[in-house]
Amino acid sequence: MNKMRSLFFAAVCCCSALAVSNLGFSQYSLSVESSPAVTAGLTTYRFHVDMQDATDRMSAVFGNDQASLIVNTPGGAFNSPFNSSWNASGINPAFLPVFPDLADDTYATIGLTGPA
Repeated sequence: MNKMRSLFFAAVCCCSALAVSNLGFSQYSLSVESSPAVTAGLTTYRFHVDMQDATDRMSAVFGNDQASLIVNTPGGAFNSPFNSSWNASGINPAFLPVFPDLADDTYATIGLTGPA
């Protein structure tokens, strides 16, 4: 069985979209992209919250004791030991030739796909 590699951002956006849809805001939708991971036989997933109005902005994704944020990845999520951050800021492109699976790291972001 292949392990599922997903970007934490993807799961966070998925949860956000579901939370928004539960509030009755039908102007938001969720799209999912999949592509082969750097490691053979695995898949990388990206989830995107699609906003219909150009003025809409996502500025935060959160959970607290009143509304938990739970990201469920039954097959697991890959976290590279070479990304010291929970987000894309820890992915240094200079390290990719030496540690290619760093590109498959799971991270959370709003709009970034690499270090800021």
